[in-house]
Amino acid sequence: MGRVRKNKKMQRRHSNFYIGLHGKDWVDSCDLLAVESQVLMQLSPGKCAYYRQGRRAISMIKSSF
Repeated sequence: MGRVRKNKKMQRRHSNFYIGLHGKDWVDSCDLLAVESQVLMQLSPGKCAYYRQGRRAISMIKSSF
């Protein structure tokens, strides 16, 4: 058996309030782990789109501070 498939609706994982509360902590931890994320991107090139999506989210959070 495999993972249960969900419908193709795009739902947010976190609300704007949650991101406002925890965004700074998330950005700080991502700054600390920047080198490790680069290594992971090289090891798994198929996942690069997800890493780029995360980096875009981080830059959007940083621009609001």
